[in-house]
Amino acid sequence: MAESMDDAGTLNTRNMPDNYKKTFQKRYRSLELLVWNRTKHGTLKFAEEYFASGTWFENFLPSVIPPEKHSTAFVTNKPGVLAGVKGGLMFNMDVQGTRKYLSIGFANPVVGGYKTYISIKDDDLGAKNGFDNAKNDKHKLHTIGEFVVEANLTTPREGGNKQMIFIVSDVPDVDVTA
Repeated sequence: MAESMDDAGTLNTRNMPDNYKKTFQKRYRSLELLVWNRTKHGTLKFAEEYFASGTWFENFLPSVIPPEKHSTAFVTNKPGVLAGVKGGLMFNMDVQGTRKYLSIGFANPVVGGYKTYISIKDDDLGAKNGFDNAKNDKHKLHTIGEFVVEANLTTPREGGNKQMIFIVSDVPDVDVTA
């Protein structure tokens, strides 16, 4: 169940065993959450979760994401409950002696559209902050200080209703003299 980039540079997520995947696919509301650390110098460490509804189907493996690596988790409604899955996540990242907080929000509600949120801050606002700020738009791209953060909604790979990809990268060096 490893995650890697293939020779062509395509993002590969870990694969669920077929019987496990079928259970995940039967859930009323489900999301595949992929967090990709595209920085060169900061390790992301999963720190906190908040669920307004739903629960983990499978937590992040690994829960520590080194530079240039990613990790996938699966969230879903609780068994037997016709409700959506909505929540927020917080990751810590130590960068050159300074702690940063990556906040992520997600929602696959029973009524309404998918929602995402991503931000990186100097202050720990808690995992609920991601949920509180999740909006309906599908793609987000922001430059915040020395980072670029991005949230994408895409086709699922493991049978969830959707896959949400959350990316944090370094701001690219730009040669303004050319």
